Amino acid sequence: MSDANHEIPSYIPFDTSTWNSFCLANILDKCTVFWIGYSYFTIDVLIGNYYALARVQLRIINYNLERLFHPYQRDTDSFSMSFIYLIIFYLFMQFQIIVYCFFAGFVDHESRFVATSVYMSDWQSLSPRFRRLLAIAMTRWIIPITPKVSGVIPLSPATFVTVTRAAYTLYTVLKGKNDGDRTLAF
Repeated sequence: MSDANHEIPSYIPFDTSTWNSFCLANILDKCTVFWIGYSYFTIDVLIGNYYALARVQLRIINYNLERLFHPYQRDTDSFSMSFIYLIIFYLFMQFQIIVYCFFAGFVDHESRFVATSVYMSDWQSLSPRFRRLLAIAMTRWIIPITPKVSGVIPLSPATFVTVTRAAYTLYTVLKGKNDGDRTLAF
């Protein structure tokens, strides 16, 4: 393969001068392009599914708004498909929240030891100018890195517990409101 027009425009970790190695390099190159195209396609499908889910949610909201002032009719089947769907949805949302909160808690915990680690190093052997800069940096590193949602709500395992409690409290209040006359007034 001495023709200059047959070059593969990517890095191949082996010699491509023989026909077999050239074909193998070509296949590897095309597979990479295929997988990149496949990943873009899956992202597009995912976004399309999000839009489809939003459409369904809007239909549910419209349906409920149209029947907002109708008398409440209770489902007698407590394990309906909508109930199972809501439980699965709740579990997935909880999993999504706990992933962020759990690993943000690790970041917060580890960042608390940066200043101590610098102090435990051999900083005394450095020049006086660098020691002053290091002292300034250490005073800034005392403040832990706390990932926050919108710069307001800190992400931590305690936040996960708070969100879970708030969701359960909201569920309990709405359940009591829907039960209406069956609740006992104290």
